[in-house]
Amino acid sequence: MKRKIFSLFLFTVSGLLSLHAAEPIKVTVDLEPHKDWTINPMLFGSFSEEHWGDITPGLYEQYIVNPSFEEWYVKREDDIEKEEKSNIIRKEVPKVEGLAYPWEKLVCGNAVVEPTSESLNTDLAQRVRVAQSDTVYLYQRVALPFYRIQSFNVSFYAKVKGKVTVKAFMSYLNPKNVLQAKTLTTVSDQWQRYEMTFHLPVVKPNHMKRYGLCTVGFEVIGEGSADFDLVTLYPTDCVDGLYNPETIANFKNYGPTMVRWPGGNFTSGYHWYDGIGKFEERKSLPNLAWGGLCTNHVGIDEFMRYCELTNITPLMGVGFNEGVITPKEVADWVEYCNGDLTTPMGKLRAANGHPEPYNVKYWGVGNEVYGAYQIGSTDAETYAKGLVEVIKAMRKVDYSIKVIACGYGAHNNFRGPSDWNSTVIKIAGDYIDYIDVHSYVYGPKPSELGDVKRPDVIRAFASSNYALDEYIESIRTLLQKEGKDHVKLAFLEWGVLPRIGPKKSTRVPHRQAFANLLCTSAYFNEFIRNGDFVELGAHHNFSFYVQPVPAHAERVNPRTLLFRHYSEMGGGTLLDFKTEGMPVFDVQTNWLNIGSPKNVPEVDMIAVRKRNRVFVIMMNRNHHEDYNLRFNLQSGKIRKAWGDTYTSEAPFDPLTWQNADQVKGHVKKNVRLSVGSDEELSVSIPKLSYTRLIIDLQ
Repeated sequence: MKRKIFSLFLFTVSGLLSLHAAEPIKVTVDLEPHKDWTINPMLFGSFSEEHWGDITPGLYEQYIVNPSFEEWYVKREDDIEKEEKSNIIRKEVPKVEGLAYPWEKLVCGNAVVEPTSESLNTDLAQRVRVAQSDTVYLYQRVALPFYRIQSFNVSFYAKVKGKVTVKAFMSYLNPKNVLQAKTLTTVSDQWQRYEMTFHLPVVKPNHMKRYGLCTVGFEVIGEGSADFDLVTLYPTDCVDGLYNPETIANFKNYGPTMVRWPGGNFTSGYHWYDGIGKFEERKSLPNLAWGGLCTNHVGIDEFMRYCELTNITPLMGVGFNEGVITPKEVADWVEYCNGDLTTPMGKLRAANGHPEPYNVKYWGVGNEVYGAYQIGSTDAETYAKGLVEVIKAMRKVDYSIKVIACGYGAHNNFRGPSDWNSTVIKIAGDYIDYIDVHSYVYGPKPSELGDVKRPDVIRAFASSNYALDEYIESIRTLLQKEGKDHVKLAFLEWGVLPRIGPKKSTRVPHRQAFANLLCTSAYFNEFIRNGDFVELGAHHNFSFYVQPVPAHAERVNPRTLLFRHYSEMGGGTLLDFKTEGMPVFDVQTNWLNIGSPKNVPEVDMIAVRKRNRVFVIMMNRNHHEDYNLRFNLQSGKIRKAWGDTYTSEAPFDPLTWQNADQVKGHVKKNVRLSVGSDEELSVSIPKLSYTRLIIDLQ
C-alpha cells in the first residue's frame, strides 16, 4: 500500500476534523529524489477501437457509412439498436429490401434499386434502373462539422448504361431541397472514378449544436441503369486530405503519449493485411465485435501516419483467436512494421509507399480472452500456451520488441475470483514483458443508492484508487511469488463508466461529468505511486476524437486536461512527503470496483520532480469544505510558483457541447497561493476541486 508512505499523521477522530479551518494542513516535501526509477511516459496513453466513430470519422475524417454498399452485419438480432447507434446519426433510417443500409432512396415512377455483384469493391455495388419517366434519389444522411467548415470533397465510382443523366448532390434532409448539385458530364459503361468539391452555403448546425444534418447522394434520370460504389466524403481542411484536423490539434494540445490500436474486442476478428494496399482493393468486412462494417480504410500505414502527425507512440493490439489468427500472421505483422527491405513483408511495406521500417516496439497479444463475449475466448492454459508460440514467432522476426500478455483485470472481479493471471504467468511469464489488466470504475447502480447522498457518491468515486492499489499489490505479490519480477504491469483499458441506467439517476455522476475528473485523477495518482511497477496505460475515453456519433460525441471535457498535466510529469521522479493535520473520512458503502476504504484523506496528493521543476497534484474529495495547505520544501529553494484549480457548478451533469469554446458548469481559476519564504508556500484549494501546482526551483 504505497499510499501510506505519503500520507502520515492523519486525524482519525472525526471530532477533530473541524480544526482544519483554523489549522492548515501541513505538507513537508523532500525535494531530493530518492527513487531508483522514473515515471514511464507511456503511462499516459489513450485507447482506440473501431466502433462508435472513434476511428472514422474521429481520426480519419470520412463521413459516409457503408461506402461500398455491402450487406449490413448485425451481430445480435436482439440488440439491433446498439448496432445502429454505433454507426448512424438518425435511428429512423429504414431498412429497405435491395438497398444497402443505411442508404435511403426516393423513387418517382417505377424505377428499381437493387444490389449488383458487378462491383468494383468487395462483393456488392448499388444499381439504379430507370425507365423514361423515372427519377431516383439515392442518398445517405450525414452530420457534417459545419461549426468548422462548409466545403467537402466527394469521390465515388460509377458506371452508366443507356440514356441516363446522373447528378451528385448535397442537400438538406429532404433530397429534393438541394444545396448544390453537379452533373456527370462524361460517363462510361465501365467503372470510372469521379471527384468533386461541394461548397455549401453557411448552414446553422442543428445536431448537437455543432453538426449540420444533410444528405449526400445521386439523382438518376432517364432510361437505363447507373451503378455506384466506394463513395467517400471528406471536409476540405483534412490533414493530408484524410485526417481530422481538430483531432490532431487536440492530441498535440493535450499530449497523450501513446495510442493502443486497432482496439480491444475488435482485434480478435481483425486481420492486419485487410487494411493495406490500394484503397480500391480494401474490402469492407463485418465488424464481428460490434456489428456494422469495417471499411479497412485505416490500416497500419494510415495509423502510423497519424502517429507521425501527432508525435505519439503506437502500441499494436494483436488479436488472439486460435486457428484464426495464426502465429505466422502475427509474425508477418511485426515484419511488415519492423522488417527491413531484405524481408518479404518489408518489401511489401515499401511497395505500399513506406520503405523505412516503423520500428513498433510495444505489442499486446489478446484482449480479455477469458470473456465469453470475446471472439475466440478460451481458458487460461490454452491462451498461455498459444501465447508462447505467438511470441516465439514474433521474436524470430524482431527480438527487441516488448510483448504484453492479456491479464484478468480489476473490473472483472464482479465475475468472481480467477486463477487466470497465475496460470498465464506460470506458463508464459518467461516470455512476456508486461501483463495487461483492465480496470473500469462502475460504482453503484441507481437501485443500489438507498438514502446515500450525492456528496458521498462523489467521495466514493474519488476514492476508487484504494481498490486499485489493492489490486496492483495483488499482481505484484503474484509475480514475486512466481519469480517473474521482470514482468511489469500495464493498464491498456481503464476509465470511469458509471452505471447510470436508462433514467440517468441524478445521484450517479454521468461519465462525462466533472465529478469523474476527480476519479480519473485518483487513478493517475495511484499509477504514479506504483510507477516502479505500472509502466503502460491507455485511457478508454476517446474524447479527443471529434465526431458526430451520439454514443461518444462529446466535448473535450475537463477530464481530458489531465493528459496534458500528467504527461508533463513523464520521466520525472516521485517525491516523498508527509502530511500533518489531514482530515479523513470512511466510505460507508461497498460498491463495485470502489470498495469501502477507511481513513481516506480528503485531499489526494502526489509530488513529482522533473529536473528543477516540481509538480504537485491536489484533488479535494470534499463536497463542502475548502482547505488551506502549508508546504515546507526541504533540500531546495523556490524561484517561482503558480498553478490552476478546476471546479464545477454542476459536478454530476454531463458536460455537453455548448459551442466550440465553452462547456456548461466548468470553472478554471488561478490557484490561490502565497510564498512565505524560499522554502515555504501556502495554497488554498476549493471544495470538490482538482488543482495543479508548479514550483520552479532555484
